Amino acid sequence: MPCADVTVSNCVLHSPCQGIRIGVGSGVIQRCVFENIVIRQSLCGISIVSHYSERLSGPGTTMRDIRFANMIIEADQPLHVSTGVAGTAAMQDIHFSGIDIIGGPSFLGGSVTNPMRRVVLHDVNVRLTNPGLPDGQVFDDDFPAYPPWTFHRAAASAGVCVSDIADVSIEHLRLHWDEASGVRQYGLVARRIKRLSLVNVNGGTPPADADIDQAVVRCIECDNVSMRGCVAGPDTRRFAALRGAGRQPVRMVGNDLTAAREPWAGDTEVMDAGNLT
Repeated sequence: MPCADVTVSNCVLHSPCQGIRIGVGSGVIQRCVFENIVIRQSLCGISIVSHYSERLSGPGTTMRDIRFANMIIEADQPLHVSTGVAGTAAMQDIHFSGIDIIGGPSFLGGSVTNPMRRVVLHDVNVRLTNPGLPDGQVFDDDFPAYPPWTFHRAAASAGVCVSDIADVSIEHLRLHWDEASGVRQYGLVARRIKRLSLVNVNGGTPPADADIDQAVVRCIECDNVSMRGCVAGPDTRRFAALRGAGRQPVRMVGNDLTAAREPWAGDTEVMDAGNLT
């Protein structure tokens, strides 16, 4: 029997490991709602991992229709959502809305052979407080499907990273960059996403000492990308860094990028319509 139709609400949580952990072993988890929850001073806020270890037999945990709403998360890694190590079980329809994030980088991703499907981030505030990368280091575009920086107290080289997912919708995402040591390069990294929609993303004010390749949004080999109603904060060096052309041009429509020194750059064709630059 699947674990299904579960609701969790009105909790204050703290853990030296994960505040909320979903998906250990095998089976099916579906139609679950977590709402009105505060997670404080935790290593990881929400961990949803289908196949967490190579030692785990079987395909992992199938997960679908998991929703999180109205939450405050203070953690070194606020969100860790992954199909895991060599997992083949499906993960789809994961929704976050009304989330305040404080801490380090968040990761949501599948793999080339087992992509996640349909992920939504709506009305999310991200406040980066963890240190950035050491001087001289840069974000690695070719990180593995289960990246090592998803563990422990990772450097906040990027605020949110989504990878290997079909259908990602990110709307009303606001980035806040607290002063900290090291280099912060990207607010949002998207890699190998099919059908990526960014609406009303506010890049905030990146740190003044950001790396020369700093950008609010970094797209790597994404296909069918649209950015609408996004805003570049004061002193933004570049709003969008685009690598790897998809089958369609990136659609930039009605964005206010006047505060960016460079609105976008890269080797991807861009359809420019009604943008302020």
